[in-house]
Amino acid sequence: MDTRGNLGGRSYIRLKTGGWKAASLIIGYEFCERMAFAGIWSNLVVYLTTKLHEGTVSSSTNASNWIGTSFLTPLLGAYIADTYFGHFFTFLIFSCIYSLGMVFLTLVILLKPWRPPDCPTNEGCQKVSSLTYGTFYIALYFVALGSGGARTTISAFGSDQFGDSDPEESQQKITFFNWWVFIVFFGGLIGQTFVVYVEDQISWGIGFGIITLALVPSDPSFLHEVDSREYVAQYRQLISHTSHLRLLDKAAVQNGATSNPCTVTDVEETKIVVQILKLWVTAIFPSTLQIQSGTLFLRQAMTLETKMGFNFQFPQASIGAFVPIAMLLSLLVYNHLLVPILRRFTGNQQGITIVQRMGAGMLIHTLAMLTAMVTEIERLNAVKKHGVADNMHAIVPRNIFTLLPQFMLMGIAAAFLQVGKLEFFYDEAPESIQSLGSALYAASLGVGAFINSILLKVVSSITGRVAHESWILDNVNASRLDLYYALLAFLNSLNYIFFCIMSHLYRLKRKETEPSVNVSMNVENLGNDINTDDGIQRGL
Repeated sequence: MDTRGNLGGRSYIRLKTGGWKAASLIIGYEFCERMAFAGIWSNLVVYLTTKLHEGTVSSSTNASNWIGTSFLTPLLGAYIADTYFGHFFTFLIFSCIYSLGMVFLTLVILLKPWRPPDCPTNEGCQKVSSLTYGTFYIALYFVALGSGGARTTISAFGSDQFGDSDPEESQQKITFFNWWVFIVFFGGLIGQTFVVYVEDQISWGIGFGIITLALVPSDPSFLHEVDSREYVAQYRQLISHTSHLRLLDKAAVQNGATSNPCTVTDVEETKIVVQILKLWVTAIFPSTLQIQSGTLFLRQAMTLETKMGFNFQFPQASIGAFVPIAMLLSLLVYNHLLVPILRRFTGNQQGITIVQRMGAGMLIHTLAMLTAMVTEIERLNAVKKHGVADNMHAIVPRNIFTLLPQFMLMGIAAAFLQVGKLEFFYDEAPESIQSLGSALYAASLGVGAFINSILLKVVSSITGRVAHESWILDNVNASRLDLYYALLAFLNSLNYIFFCIMSHLYRLKRKETEPSVNVSMNVENLGNDINTDDGIQRGL
């Protein structure tokens, strides 16, 4: 009999509640959630452009604002989970909001009073009513609130299904995270391929209906929640005093019998958060570049040929699936080839430090934008050659897969930077606010998305006044996205210099020679679990 409590606060029998029975439900939900989120995000610009008839700046800005909100709401979820309700009830509340938002969104797309009028040619289309606009965006932001709030707690709640005191369950927890990383990739890949194909080639309503049904809540009766006292016992640790940021030490000075000073641990945790924010700021702008794969990169794809053999039309938004594919392949190459080689030179078990890994990702982001610039110059040359610059609906006689290098480089950059950020925030966040560490990772993506929205509007406005022709027009064939990509590459280079300065000033909470939770290694370990009978029994 384990001493942990189930949802009713009673002690539970380990074989009947928690464990893989509960974790399987959580992993299944995460697969559906990632599929749903990818099915919306990867094709959102296409829907806004073809159905709501928004222009390049408007559709890219609105998509960036939505993704930004989706990645900022985890901060709210983390605060509620760490302060009030714990992992399970926070997840339950936000997952219900998520499901209701998906139902609402599907009805908006299906029902005639809310559905935008059909316009197959995308020319001379009837103006979309305010009612259609309003209901669509209300439903969309319900999804953003629910997905973000649930995302920040579900992985932690999944790990709660396994106890650290039991050696068998402790090993099963490692296997759980292996499957977790795989499901994150696989769910997103299905959303960006199968769901996008259904939306584009069959029906938007059916596509959204599929992911809505996938998110219908299941019976949580066999889940268990850790008792609130155990949260304190497990995650609250004393931290010794450090000499940096001494100004904050005043909060722990007892001044008189009636004073109620903070503890040294409270102050040191605050110091850790301040330290983390130094590098968190530098991780924001690369997220702005990452957003391009679902906004302007996709607008480029919409002008290129998608026809393949046997009259098959490759879904435009599915080109974004090569980002997670490249990320997965890069993680395997990094762990199997690069880490062993680098380890010989650096003596570091991870090959290079987490901070160095993040810096490498930033440099690859810059390379991705320079590649996108060159590809866009070639596309614009083809536009001029065929005289279609004035036709915003013209398809340029170039294959959509000419954009593949910039999407693949985005995936490689993410394998270094995004995974590095995830490891960094997990390792460096104070134990008492682990959910906040995960939320900061998501928040960097959210703030980066909002910066993308601001940049789009500012650059479009300034270049329109100064150069008398905006770099970013509704007609992509007459735009100068190549110059915009060059600007992003330059700004990211400046950000990299700022990152180098901040990383030099940063004091790691954990020394780099000590073991850490290597998120990327979970992909490698997954293969070992799958290839053994014991792994199958533990993993399934």
